[in-house]
Amino acid sequence: MTTDQLFDTDPARSDAVVLEPDDRLVQVVVTSFGYGHPGPVPEADVLLDLRRAYRNPHRDPRMRALTGFDDLVAAHVDATPGISALVRHTVAAVLDLVAEVGVPQHRLIRVAAGCVGGRHRSVRVARAVLDGVRAAGIGAEAVHLHVRQPVIQPVSPAGSAAAARTPGGAPAGPRARRGRR
Repeated sequence: MTTDQLFDTDPARSDAVVLEPDDRLVQVVVTSFGYGHPGPVPEADVLLDLRRAYRNPHRDPRMRALTGFDDLVAAHVDATPGISALVRHTVAAVLDLVAEVGVPQHRLIRVAAGCVGGRHRSVRVARAVLDGVRAAGIGAEAVHLHVRQPVIQPVSPAGSAAAARTPGGAPAGPRARRGRR
């Protein structure tokens, strides 16, 4: 992906990345993405994998074509057990990182939130983390890599390559697990 594509917010382009900029000095970048799309997992100081432990709005046909920007999806994700604690703890961790290594060294703190398609859970959680960091007076912006990509069609959990992918992008099949005993 080129820099021009990264900052392209033309709604007519389905492959355009959505950027939520901040007018302040940016110290934190929060990225939402989908593990089910090709490419590496974004580099991050804090990585949130939302694929397994949290309810998936994609399973409800009313929400499938919507995104984490839509109120119905946001309310569904926000009502998922564990999400508010995850967001609260993530914001606290980010603020600690900014205080420890961000400000004096001018180091950018990166947070990445991923779900299967990058349209529902990851977008909503990324936005909630963004809001929490901004509320603390820290300059932050969000990049939503896959929110405009086509909806990924459901695949059985056993046959899902996306469900079996590790954060490093390698398959997590039986052979990959054998070496970690």
